[in-house]
Amino acid sequence: VGYPRTTQIKELEKELEKLNKKGRLSPQFISAHRGITTYANENSLSSCLFASSEGASHIEIDLQICADKEIVLCHNSQTNYNSDKSGWYFTNITYDRLVGATLNDYSTTYKETYSRLSDLIENIIYTDVIVIAELKFDGGSTKAVDELKCIENLKRIVDKYPEFEGHWFAITFYAP
Repeated sequence: VGYPRTTQIKELEKELEKLNKKGRLSPQFISAHRGITTYANENSLSSCLFASSEGASHIEIDLQICADKEIVLCHNSQTNYNSDKSGWYFTNITYDRLVGATLNDYSTTYKETYSRLSDLIENIIYTDVIVIAELKFDGGSTKAVDELKCIENLKRIVDKYPEFEGHWFAITFYAP
């Protein structure tokens, strides 16, 4: 205020140069943890699509594996955490049976069930969103790792979508 416009621009350019020299001018990212839960249940297709539509550059999701080797979005290894079904372990039920559960941890508005990883990919594949997939897989249980081949099935699913390459990465905290 009070400076001619060209002076303000020069001052701004000097300040930006200082920030750049200190390495503070870098791209900023917005990551939606389990999607946007303001409107929908965590780790649901809706929460992820809301995150994408509201400008998130990254969406962090959690993954579990079902008995039929289908990979679904969910944080915990049981359904009692966020649905109307109690005590179902993902590694013991098929995805078809899981469809009978209704998510209810934040909202029942959308009457959603557990989303498959493939459904999420198909809905965001042509966006710029990066998916951060946290591999929960029943806490790295022997059944999930050895019998259900969770890592191999994750690779099988993402390999079906070559356009998705470079738009996802996986993390885990489990040694197996």
